[in-house]
Amino acid sequence: MLVTDEAGVKSSSSLYRGGSIFEEKEIIFARQLLSVQHLPLFSLIAAEEVVMDIYACISARLWHYIMKEANLLEHIRVFKNHFLLGRGELFSSFLALADQILRSPPNNNTEHDANIAFQQAVGEVVSADDETGFSFRVHISLPEK
Repeated sequence: MLVTDEAGVKSSSSLYRGGSIFEEKEIIFARQLLSVQHLPLFSLIAAEEVVMDIYACISARLWHYIMKEANLLEHIRVFKNHFLLGRGELFSSFLALADQILRSPPNNNTEHDANIAFQQAVGEVVSADDETGFSFRVHISLPEK
């Protein structure tokens, strides 16, 4: 038996809507790099400062995209709750409802019946305002003849 997710993950992140990850600071960074390049003697400290400025800018933007716009914590919560059995009551309820179905040898109706039991378990356990956006389906393989 395998429970799979049929829906794709949607993201409204502006990272994919264009724009610059540098927050329009490319010119400033380019000037800083050129000033380091034109020093009479290469300065590792000056080069490291410019690289650290670029790193800090990119890190801050990526953190914003991942944590705020893509809502990573919500995605992690959904994975924990559904895939890592963080909400074990869902699978406990499913197993109670599908006990007789899963005890008998699989036939052509077993997968359909198991899916109905799973959807009933979801209805019992998952609140109506849970906006995970996932639809699950139970797959049961028939034995080879």
